[in-house]
Amino acid sequence: MSDNKRDKLGILYERTERFSPSNQQAIGNFIEAGIKHGMHVEILSRHDIYRLPEFKVLFIRDTTHERNYTNAFALFAKALNMSCIDDCESIRKCNNKILMHKIFKKHKIPTPETFCPKSINIQHYSKFKKPFVIKEHDSSFSRGIHKVSNVNELQKILWEIKNKNLVMQEYVPTKFDWRIGIFRGEAIFACKYFMSKDDWRIIKYDRIDVYKYNEGEHETIPVEHVKKNIIELAEAAAKLFGNGLYGVDIKIVKGKPLVIEVNDNPNIDAGIEDQILGQKLYEKIIVNLCRI
Repeated sequence: MSDNKRDKLGILYERTERFSPSNQQAIGNFIEAGIKHGMHVEILSRHDIYRLPEFKVLFIRDTTHERNYTNAFALFAKALNMSCIDDCESIRKCNNKILMHKIFKKHKIPTPETFCPKSINIQHYSKFKKPFVIKEHDSSFSRGIHKVSNVNELQKILWEIKNKNLVMQEYVPTKFDWRIGIFRGEAIFACKYFMSKDDWRIIKYDRIDVYKYNEGEHETIPVEHVKKNIIELAEAAAKLFGNGLYGVDIKIVKGKPLVIEVNDNPNIDAGIEDQILGQKLYEKIIVNLCRI
């Protein structure tokens, strides 16, 4: 194992992060894959940004956001011309649902009926004429999304939320969402994320304690067993955001696949997304990380 910079991979990962996109076993599997392929692998914390020039590759496995340390790492990596997953452009585009749906609309990606008004008021309910979901533009992990079934619910939600950058989207109930993992433009895993018991979301949070939640079940499917139109749509949607690692959420409505969103920091947890490929999933990602 060489200590040359060209062989050094830094994985940004906070062990104490409750909503980390990879569990500790998955991080261990990434490390094992890196070592197998001749890389020197180190875990970086949020305080290690000054060490980035030591590395050739940065792999961010913390929840990304434009306004936290993960984006600072990604921006510094760009300045250093490092290979970085997730890159700062992917973070910017995928963490802004208003921008995301403008991209979908421009490129004719099929989605549920979606609007991004400058402001939402109670008149919007009568105009929509059907149940809809309000999404805060930077929502994630089923947080910051609200279902509206009547005017009273809309008034209550608009009074409670502080975020004024909102997306309105047709409510399309399904038993599960497809999550198609895309890396370097290719589908590498496919999961069904089922809705939480007695809820319309995959994750249902306690109203008082957000660290308490119920999560729906998962089922991982071989990519080759997923209908071709679902995979092709996921790959086309992800391509609009870059050439990195993405999780594309798709609902099937009346037999037609509709993209809900593209996530720049998809979960890869041991025991879930790796159920089909096992360690090969981690190796597939590691050996391709150096491609900028």
